Amino acid sequence: NSWFAFQAAAPLAATLRTVKHLTTHPQFSMRNPNNVYSLIGAFAGSNPLQFNRPDGKGYDFVAAKILELDKFNPQVAARMLGAFRSYRTLEIERRRMALRALQQIASTPGLSNDVHEVVSKILD
Repeated sequence: NSWFAFQAAAPLAATLRTVKHLTTHPQFSMRNPNNVYSLIGAFAGSNPLQFNRPDGKGYDFVAAKILELDKFNPQVAARMLGAFRSYRTLEIERRRMALRALQQIASTPGLSNDVHEVVSKILD
């Protein structure tokens, strides 16, 4: 898990690609909360440069993983939303892309109560 976190926190242009690839690593499982916190959580929470990429792909990746997690572990999915809490402090274009990712999560049919509550609070 420390190795996953180290890879996810690297402020390199290729880090998002690396993190995506590591989600297929034999030692990684989306069903293991510690793996999720170490890889996806570290990317979103410890790598502001790559999570807040100018192209918005960091937001899109994390949002997609939150929706994936919500199907079988809504508590972990809700916790991952914490990375978006400060989206209003971003410059306008990044704020727009983060908002779009949050709205995508919020408008997903069948969203768990956990994720719905957190995303609603962030959007209010």
